[in-house]
Amino acid sequence: MTHGFSRITSIGHVPINQLFWIVPFVFLGLMASSVLRSSPIFPEAVSSRNVIDAAGVEVAVPLPFQAIVRFGGGPFLETTHAPEALLKAGSPKDRTFWFAGGIMSRLYPDVLNNDALWDCPSDLESLLAYYDAATYLSPYLDGKAAEGTMRRIGLSALALGQHPKSKDEGIFTATRIEAMALAQPKRGESFIANYKQAYADLNQELKPETLIDLPRVLGMGASKRNWDRLFAFGEKQTQYDGQYQRAGVMNATDGYENTGREQDAERILAMNPDFIFLASESVSDFRHDPRWQGLKAIKDSRVYVDLRELQGSMEPLYGLDFRPLWARWLAAITHPERLQPKLRGLLRDHFMEAYGYRLSEDEIDDLLRIDENKHSVGYARFTKDYLKSDALGLSQ
Repeated sequence: MTHGFSRITSIGHVPINQLFWIVPFVFLGLMASSVLRSSPIFPEAVSSRNVIDAAGVEVAVPLPFQAIVRFGGGPFLETTHAPEALLKAGSPKDRTFWFAGGIMSRLYPDVLNNDALWDCPSDLESLLAYYDAATYLSPYLDGKAAEGTMRRIGLSALALGQHPKSKDEGIFTATRIEAMALAQPKRGESFIANYKQAYADLNQELKPETLIDLPRVLGMGASKRNWDRLFAFGEKQTQYDGQYQRAGVMNATDGYENTGREQDAERILAMNPDFIFLASESVSDFRHDPRWQGLKAIKDSRVYVDLRELQGSMEPLYGLDFRPLWARWLAAITHPERLQPKLRGLLRDHFMEAYGYRLSEDEIDDLLRIDENKHSVGYARFTKDYLKSDALGLSQ
């Protein structure tokens, strides 16, 4: 029995030692063929655009720009008006919870009805499928910002916010970053200019610097069944940042620490604000809650529920489109003698100019929560028939 391979002594009938003279020629032939052979064809490199994000990091954004976002895509659509650049808007839960109930679902019904937008993966292995095809906007993994993690594994990710000094700064930064990614910087600046102009118009009409006695207002939430839901909004919190000054009012939480959740009723009673704005609770339930019967705002019927959520967002009403309108609404309630009752018209004009969408009277009623607030002082001025009834001397 032999072990291993047998020794080769011939090729065909020709002894192998007679074939050695061929080797140099074979070698030269292989070299020649390697020169004449075409170079290997590699996939064409994906084109990209460099964008500096909120953290100052220069990121190569794959083109065409396709965004993967969180929370239903409402904030992205608000700051870009670019549904064609939306690759993934979140999970099926995000579609139901953040998007379907807001007006963005009416402005962009194709986004709502496109199932492919609502199956965004949440694990890194699945996210790698979008390498060189998409950009993640302010991504989070396990509750933490994940831009750095994603970049380390080769994914494109942009931070849209990095501890902004104000809500305005945060909005402008995100708008400009997304506009650069879309190669539409002028469009982004036009959105910002409209935002600033809306506040300038309010300031010109209200003239808050001439107000002497500023009403004290409190934004809060409460539940008669669950005391853990009792909370008060401090002015330094994101959504109220700068709004009270623009509306010409004082924050009733001034001088009272520990704003936020787990407020005690005694602290709210000690604040005793002139106006109360509820986050989402029923005005009727709040007015009949025995805890609050001593409040001035209850006695004067100056309790209002906040405006309806206008878009799928963690901060409804506090974004680029609607934040100035919310400040005007607040000022129109607290200073009716200074502002004309034109919020309905401004809402209608804004949606038409920004989105080409005509709001119906019923939709405006819903946004302004006419039914919930109709028994609160001065709210008749927000109804569609106010000017007509005012001319007849019928309004409050």
